[in-house]
Amino acid sequence: MQLDVAPVTVFVGPNNSGKSKVLQEIYHICRKGVGHPADVILDSLVFDEIPPGNIPAIKKKLTMRQRKNEAIAPGSIVIGRRNVRHVVPESSFLAALENPNTRSERFCAWYVALYTLMLDGKSRITLVDETNASDLQQPPVFVLDILFRDDAKRAEVRRIAYEAFDSYFVIDPTGLGKLRIRFSRHAPADILEERGIHNEAVHFHSKALDIADASDGVKAFTGIITQIVAGDPSIILIDESEAFLHPALSFKLGQEVAISATAADKRLFVSTHSANFVMGCIQSGAPTNSIRLTYQDGVATARTLPEDKLLRLMRNPLLRSTGVLDGLFYGSVIVTEADSDRAFYQEINERLL
Repeated sequence: MQLDVAPVTVFVGPNNSGKSKVLQEIYHICRKGVGHPADVILDSLVFDEIPPGNIPAIKKKLTMRQRKNEAIAPGSIVIGRRNVRHVVPESSFLAALENPNTRSERFCAWYVALYTLMLDGKSRITLVDETNASDLQQPPVFVLDILFRDDAKRAEVRRIAYEAFDSYFVIDPTGLGKLRIRFSRHAPADILEERGIHNEAVHFHSKALDIADASDGVKAFTGIITQIVAGDPSIILIDESEAFLHPALSFKLGQEVAISATAADKRLFVSTHSANFVMGCIQSGAPTNSIRLTYQDGVATARTLPEDKLLRLMRNPLLRSTGVLDGLFYGSVIVTEADSDRAFYQEINERLL
């Protein structure tokens, strides 16, 4: 099956159908440029050509300063991001950007890998950990740095968090050299009350809940949202998006990440067992690919689920209330004529199990 990538691609299906496996294969190609010998689902990725006019800006963004006493061969440059550094021939680097599919190994190692993020259950929680504040006279490095300085992005995260938790997302700088997330029952009176270190700001943050004391669901939801809204990864892979989240919060997450990924021109790949997350993505109106994977008796399948038909199911109150979309995550489904029949067959199934 050949698939044009949408801003959001959601993989659904029964257990052991390959949902997590396909994310791992996508992640490996984005880092290495080639598939792994153990790949069984993904054949290849084809990257869009970069407009020639954008290449100088990419080069400038990735070029790093030469370290003191660092020997660099003539014609080479240092490119990278954060703690990742590559000393590469400048001509080879530019050629890789100009020809991403014929020089895919270099293109991915030197460019795509720097902007690809994999989020599993543990890593999405650590995204909200306290971080060191950076020099305000230098460009921001970490997500909390970006949010602390960018009022518009912080306001967007605050809106989403308030709708989810009925509390206001704020960033606390009063740790002097540290930035941490808090949730306040009251909105800050002004920017200075949130971003300052005077007595009023200290008092305001002291009354707010440190996210370290919040539930794993709050941490996971907030970590994903902050990365989508303010993080610089262009490709984000989320394994089991519904982990730690109750159904309503899973729906909200799907809705918001789909909208934000589209607005920020990111590419999001998600594996999920949650019909609520799928509903959130599709009802957001953002372009979404829903791929159902199966693997049974040694036979694997991959099918694109038509978005218009899924939307009709979601908008039908009767079908939505009976959990018809949950059938996407099972190997087989029995369709009955009436709700009493459904309860009868469900009880038989439970007793047989």
